[in-house]
Amino acid sequence: MISQVPVKRGQNTIIITHTAPDTTQTAYTINVRRAGQWTGFDIRTPGVTMTPAFTPSIHEYTLTDVPYSVSSITHIVTHSYEEPGHLSCNRCDWWQYSSRGEQTMGLTPGANRIEWVYSSGETTETYYINVNRASAFDTSTLSSLTLSNSTLDEGGGALYLYGGSMIPGSDATSGLTATFTTGTATWVNGTNSGSLTSGVISQVPVKRGQNTIIITHTAPDTTQTAYTINVRRAGQWTGFDIRTPGVTMTPAFTPSVHYYTMTDVPYSVSSLTHIVTHSLEEAGHLSCNRCDWWQYSSRGEQTMGLTPGANCIEWVYSSGETTETYYFAINRNSPGSPPTSNCVEPPPTTTTTTTTTTLPPETTTTTEPETIVPTITTTSIPRTTTTVVRTTTTVPRTTTTVVDVVPSSGSGTSDSGINALIPTVETVPPSVTTPPIVSDTPNTTAAPATTSAPTTTTEPKQIAEVTTTTPINVDVNAPEVPQVEVGSAVATINGKTVNVKLVIKGNTITFTIGGISGELDGSSQDGSAIQLDADGNLVLMPGDAVSLNLAGFGSDTPEEVWMFSIPVKVKDLMADAEGKSDGSFLTPQGIDAGSHRIVVKGRSPENDEVIIAVGVTVIVEGSSSLTSKLVLPMTVTVVVLFIVALTIRLRRRSKLAV
Repeated sequence: MISQVPVKRGQNTIIITHTAPDTTQTAYTINVRRAGQWTGFDIRTPGVTMTPAFTPSIHEYTLTDVPYSVSSITHIVTHSYEEPGHLSCNRCDWWQYSSRGEQTMGLTPGANRIEWVYSSGETTETYYINVNRASAFDTSTLSSLTLSNSTLDEGGGALYLYGGSMIPGSDATSGLTATFTTGTATWVNGTNSGSLTSGVISQVPVKRGQNTIIITHTAPDTTQTAYTINVRRAGQWTGFDIRTPGVTMTPAFTPSVHYYTMTDVPYSVSSLTHIVTHSLEEAGHLSCNRCDWWQYSSRGEQTMGLTPGANCIEWVYSSGETTETYYFAINRNSPGSPPTSNCVEPPPTTTTTTTTTTLPPETTTTTEPETIVPTITTTSIPRTTTTVVRTTTTVPRTTTTVVDVVPSSGSGTSDSGINALIPTVETVPPSVTTPPIVSDTPNTTAAPATTSAPTTTTEPKQIAEVTTTTPINVDVNAPEVPQVEVGSAVATINGKTVNVKLVIKGNTITFTIGGISGELDGSSQDGSAIQLDADGNLVLMPGDAVSLNLAGFGSDTPEEVWMFSIPVKVKDLMADAEGKSDGSFLTPQGIDAGSHRIVVKGRSPENDEVIIAVGVTVIVEGSSSLTSKLVLPMTVTVVVLFIVALTIRLRRRSKLAV
């Protein structure tokens, strides 16, 4: 017989006990859930109310407008499941449920539309909370604030805090303009300071690397409001100090020189010790193909490995604006060996043109006085020399370079035989002697004989082909990351796959998983923002910068940023007390063209391991299709055949004319 058992929404534990005739009891336990429901939403921020009052069947709400000083709304939620995985908010730090107590949802200046998603276990419903937050600029403080060579963006959650896009390295100052109707304003950047006049540009000196510009407005009642701008000027590699005894570098290091040689060392010296200095004290800017990680001065003394024989060590510096490559040649246990590969500085290319001109001979006429002879006129008919220039087409040579993938532990062994192929195109002008093709055609006009000498051009000699090897340091301790298509995202919580919500806004990709969220965008080597393609995908090139803003991770917990398919750790971050962090990294040099994943690994406030992967595309400059590789040689062949046919035809006409 069926017995109707009442079940509440959420978790139910039903125990069925069987009692035998001998009073022996056997208990059967059933754990079962009834589809849940979001039942309560209590706003705790003073002075803020929600219209209408919350009920599960209504999906659109409006909150009272708040001043700029209110950067978040405090709330408590209740629903059927006291666990993560059911109620999330795109401005919250994690899954929402009542046992977490009071939580907050962040606000940006202006209109905010906050999205909440509730999964009952049966259906998924979306709710929207609308609230307006006042601007940081008004008539009582500053009305506006701009930099001439950087775009400002409010971020980080703190009041009156702004980030700026990269200032070009060639700009030693930035034009600061503040407008205000009352009071006074001043600026400070490090040891430099000055006063501001409303609406007038003031040139603020900016150093290479990080700058923190503080603008203080003082109202007539002496109330002060401080605006902080964190902005970078493109960096520079400024120092390279060799610490290995007896080894010197020639010439002394300077950023404008890219080729160096070092003192020969014996076999017993297997590495060189050094300290570097540059403008940006963080990973992602200076790398070396014989070093264990990104190089910057706070890491102290570092080493670059040597192999027996001639060594060519390649360093790459990315200033945030440009990328430059430097080469260091050193011989280990092979004194005097010539430098190899890119360590040979290419000679300058020169073209010598020689022009020879032959003047016509003088004509002398002598008249004898005693003898009368008939006057004879001799007409010298010069030959007309026609020079047909032979056209030489140089076809670029395509060199495919195999890139060794080396574990970051420095063992030197390849990682499962993985190789990256970097196509490089080198156009080498061959040495070509082009003799003139002469057509002997008589000229019917009498004129002095004139010989026009051909112009001889000496072409530069062929330059030897150069092969560049750019190792990618592969970290063997990479996390396990699920596959994901370009333009999509996936995440795991303690190894269990969960869905990620992606939102495209302008050129920024926003991803959300429960209370964890992040913003991802890119900038090219000139500092300009990378436009997403027509499908909303981020397309990167080696050396492009990728910026990340993360929120919702555990307080003061480490975060790792990786680039896959070949796993390379590109950034280490640390969440602050609010679980927020931000940073940037460069797309590694030597990465394959194709589909890749940007991966974030961290810990939730509940100490769960969270791994998020976003699919992106990488293109490599210089790659070409098979069609383009075939069309160019075919075009050259047709042009050469046409020139040969034209030459033969001209010669035949010349002979017939004679």
